[in-house]
Amino acid sequence: MVLAGLGRQLNSALNSFSKAAVVDEKALDALLKDISKALLESDINVKLVGGLRNKVKSRSLKEIKEASASANHQKSKQIVQKAIFDELVALVDPQEEPYKPTKGKTNIIMAVGLQGAGKTTSCTKLAVHYQRKGFKVGLVCADTFRAGAFDQLKQNATKAKIPFYGSYTETDPVAISEAGVQQFKKSKFDVIIVDTSGRHKQEEELFEEMRMISQAVKPHMTVLVMDGAMGQAAESQASAFKESSDFGSIIVTKMDGHAKGGGAISAVAATKTPIIFIGTGENLHDIDTFRPRPFVQQLLGMGDMQGLLEHVQDVAMSDPDKQKQLAKKFEQGNLSIRDWAEQIKNVTKLGPISKIAGMIPGLNADMIGQGGDDEASKRIKRMLFITDSMTEKELESDGTTFLRKGKDGKYVGLSRRALRVARGSGTSLREIEELLVQYTMMKSGILNMMKGQAGGGMKPGQPGMPSRDQIQQMQKMMPPQLLQKLKSGGGPEILQQLQRGQIPKGMDPEMMEKMAQQMGMNPNAMGGGMGGGFNPASMLQGMDLSKMAGMFGECLCIVFASRITAAPVRADISANEAMKNYPAQSAERQALTQALNDVAATFPQSVPIVINGERQKSGLNSTGEQLNPSKHSQVVATYEEASDAQVDAAIKGALDAKKSWEAVPWNDKAAIFLKAADLISTKYRYTLMAATMLGQGKNTWQAEIDAAAELADFLRFGVKYVEEMYAVQPPKNAPGIWNRTEYRPLEGFVLAVSPFNFTAIGGNLPAAPALVGNTVVWKPSPMASLSNYIVYQILEEAGLPKGVIQFVPGPPAEIVGRAVNNPDFAALHFTGSTHVFKHLWKTISSNLDLYKGYPRIVGETGGKNFHLVHNSAPIKPTVVQTIRAAFEYQGQKCSACSRLYVPSSLWKNGFEKELVEQVNKITVGPVQDWEHFMGPVINKPAFDKITGYIKKAQEVGDKVIAGGSGDDSEGYYVKPTVIVTTNPKTVTMTEEIFGPVITVYVYEDADFEKTAELVDSTTTYALTGALFARDREAVIKGQALLRNSAGNFYINDKCTGAVVGQQPFGGARASGTNDKAGAPSLFSRFVSARSIKEAFVEPTDYLYPSNY
Repeated sequence: MVLAGLGRQLNSALNSFSKAAVVDEKALDALLKDISKALLESDINVKLVGGLRNKVKSRSLKEIKEASASANHQKSKQIVQKAIFDELVALVDPQEEPYKPTKGKTNIIMAVGLQGAGKTTSCTKLAVHYQRKGFKVGLVCADTFRAGAFDQLKQNATKAKIPFYGSYTETDPVAISEAGVQQFKKSKFDVIIVDTSGRHKQEEELFEEMRMISQAVKPHMTVLVMDGAMGQAAESQASAFKESSDFGSIIVTKMDGHAKGGGAISAVAATKTPIIFIGTGENLHDIDTFRPRPFVQQLLGMGDMQGLLEHVQDVAMSDPDKQKQLAKKFEQGNLSIRDWAEQIKNVTKLGPISKIAGMIPGLNADMIGQGGDDEASKRIKRMLFITDSMTEKELESDGTTFLRKGKDGKYVGLSRRALRVARGSGTSLREIEELLVQYTMMKSGILNMMKGQAGGGMKPGQPGMPSRDQIQQMQKMMPPQLLQKLKSGGGPEILQQLQRGQIPKGMDPEMMEKMAQQMGMNPNAMGGGMGGGFNPASMLQGMDLSKMAGMFGECLCIVFASRITAAPVRADISANEAMKNYPAQSAERQALTQALNDVAATFPQSVPIVINGERQKSGLNSTGEQLNPSKHSQVVATYEEASDAQVDAAIKGALDAKKSWEAVPWNDKAAIFLKAADLISTKYRYTLMAATMLGQGKNTWQAEIDAAAELADFLRFGVKYVEEMYAVQPPKNAPGIWNRTEYRPLEGFVLAVSPFNFTAIGGNLPAAPALVGNTVVWKPSPMASLSNYIVYQILEEAGLPKGVIQFVPGPPAEIVGRAVNNPDFAALHFTGSTHVFKHLWKTISSNLDLYKGYPRIVGETGGKNFHLVHNSAPIKPTVVQTIRAAFEYQGQKCSACSRLYVPSSLWKNGFEKELVEQVNKITVGPVQDWEHFMGPVINKPAFDKITGYIKKAQEVGDKVIAGGSGDDSEGYYVKPTVIVTTNPKTVTMTEEIFGPVITVYVYEDADFEKTAELVDSTTTYALTGALFARDREAVIKGQALLRNSAGNFYINDKCTGAVVGQQPFGGARASGTNDKAGAPSLFSRFVSARSIKEAFVEPTDYLYPSNY
């Protein structure tokens, strides 16, 4: 459900309040404190929260005292609950009626918003919504700022079969808007939606463009599309757009993930503008009409019956004849397995299972169990796959055809039919049993409520079916009142009592009143609403009871079917870790500032060797120092240097721990790493970021996307990917045979060698092999000792057993050399330089006779990454992306851009000027100073290497047009440097520098294809690259010519910033083995699969039929 986290907190607070023995001012204050905390954590403006708190208290206090005097605490609770409900509704309801399109006339809608808010997708969703309502809809793409905007809208519109208008040649958005609107007007379209340009921030240029388009097309409604994850900045953004475009409604996007959504609520209050839709997913149908009261009702667990009935009606209207046939079968008491499957399909059309559950009073989205909507959907699809393998006769049966009878005529188990269907559908006999249970439960639930008589078909407890006790355990998951409603024969009677105005025995009046609220009834018509005489008759007057019962039965059965169908326990990994933005005066900025001060106060910290959980000093009596690259006089940490004997002890400890670690159940292994991810993203977020910033020279944003977000994503998605790998099993079983695949850990230990530049990679290199049952010796980078040790401590706190990962800092060559010369060495997981990786590969190859098997080698090394610019590319966005790719984290990312190819026409007509101007604005300084885009390079050798390459470029005649100098007097600072060369094979174009230096080669426009071939052949690396072009033909040609030039290839985006679960990362050629960190393929490298065949039927003769 949207804002499920806020809903849980509000419900928890109200539930605690409802259990209070005495309701007084103290109890009210405690409730309001919890409510306020939940709202503030969801990014709702503090003034709005304070106002709500004061209004609830002023409304409730007097009546509470009066009710308390008469000891009527139940009435006091109802008073407070109603006040909270009303004030929450007031937060999201500005009492302004939005514009509603009218059929038969032209309705022009203009969408505005910042880039990245999902505006283009929302325009298509809006078009689909109106199209389903019977409107003739057209889309106009007036976004000429964002490369690919028209392609995106065109693709979406084509998929949805909606006419669209745009231009690849016209660059004036006003002209495109006018032409598109006029074209659709001539064709008498009802609704014309204009998608305008966005920017990454509020700019006067954007607002002026919106005003001009508005004057040209004269929209009937302007819609602000707002990112639900924006947070506190949403209020100021909405206010700025209101002043410029005077929008009349709001669409809030991305509400299906971890978006808090409170910023959008604040925007409603600030602009007095209603939300009309919310985006709840990536599909074009994932847009929900926003209604204030039902929205709050769902937050408070009261459901949304009005919304559910509308969804049911929409589904029924899609095929009314089939619905009539089903209704007739219901009346006759004849529900086959085919009918059951049709009803399952019908209800799934209502939307995600959690959404259905959230609309039913007494249920909530959490009831679908672990794995969320994706897993629930998969389980339901598996049930439908089973029916696809049934014959016509079986589909029309009541399920008894799948049961086998004994000599006495009683059922004794499943028949061979069931085995055939299981094999045909790729499922198990247990799943066949559960399908039959689900069919029986739905048949009983629907038919008995409608007919008031016992259902036919199979009975619980029959051989081959779950026992009555098992079914009772399933039923315990249902809320008691709703379960009682579904009891055999009770449904019609209860509904009839309600229609007569009676409250049935055992029913909670308060619950029934909540249900009435869901129906959209006027509280006054019910005797005053919450807390005032409830009249149940008004709730059901004029309703078709059989339809009501059928709808309840279908929805409830499918919700619980999604929950109890057999499947392995799976983690709910549905979104990346939400990143914080750290605006001025924000709580997160204050928390990080405090962490920086706290961590710095402990310098120098001691980083030990950890073998079998024991902290050890160096066996060499030697330590190394990790310096603060922003201030190299400051020692961040001293780390112990392991001796050969300690390396051997770590290897032995890892081997000794291997057997017990392998035996730990998968779910328990997963729990450790999921807990570690949560500790990283919450308790230790700022501490780990501070250690990364001060120890490795990252600014706030670079530390946030690395140490907090990416590391948590590696661990969470790692669990998801391993589950998926384990689920890959042989699709076929011959009669009497059971085939399966076991994914065993490797024999021996894994050596993880991690780099300085990413704390996330430091954590992932040992964690990935450990997750699948391996034990690991981890050699961290000396320049990342502190942050890596903190990660190790987090894994310990999460429950990682001793010895599973051995933490062994020290001299790299000695530790790694000792490990790869051990007979039990099984795999290398490496990130570092190409030179070192090649040396290790040679060493491992020469040791093959020493090892028990062939070691797995997984490595990601260097890159000489490129941006190739076509003459159709826009100048400013391309410059912005290039600056980020080249100079974020001082160019010390494996993926950083160091080669730039620009056509002569663009270079002369503004590209060079824009690039130099922007680069010269970049400030370089200590990472704890918030304003600096760049910090220091990692150490003195890096500083000398980078400045040395700049001097080499100047010596061969290349021209430095920006930067070119460095200062290592206090920290290792190198200015962002741009070099222009006429030699595409110059030294700074071919050799990896790993610093803030980019070299530009200007090519003739006609030589685009030759230049692409040049890009491909210039270096031995193939890690990342990007192509910038608006011309689709250029994109197609460029992709083909650069097919092997990069393992991660970007179109109209910078060549850095791969996200776990979205862009698996890794390159080929000299850049590594391309096993893709952040993808399922990585984990297959650390397991050894075993195929198992088990025979159930014993042979009686060694001869085959052909022998006779």
